[in-house]
Amino acid sequence: MDSNFTHFWQFFHMYRNQLGYGLVAAVINALVHWKRKDTARDSFVDVIFCGAIGWGVDGFLRSHGMNPEGAVMAAAMIGYIGAQGISEFLKAKLGLGASK
Repeated sequence: MDSNFTHFWQFFHMYRNQLGYGLVAAVINALVHWKRKDTARDSFVDVIFCGAIGWGVDGFLRSHGMNPEGAVMAAAMIGYIGAQGISEFLKAKLGLGASK
């Protein structure tokens, strides 16, 4: 009979690269918010979103034919820019009325 810990370990082993990229994005974003002295609520939400975006960076690079070894740098850039910066960038590119 398997325990829940065994399933967690299998999940961690299968997605260790993606978890690492998400962790890099989240930690860098947390450090940026700490440097800016932002509120905890804004920081927490942005860190979670950056971690989620960083999770998918490897798949995004692979699907566009780019070298997946650059995923660490891309995750670091995502963490520095932040989820709000990425959202504003996409709105501006799509013509959805970015706030700038």
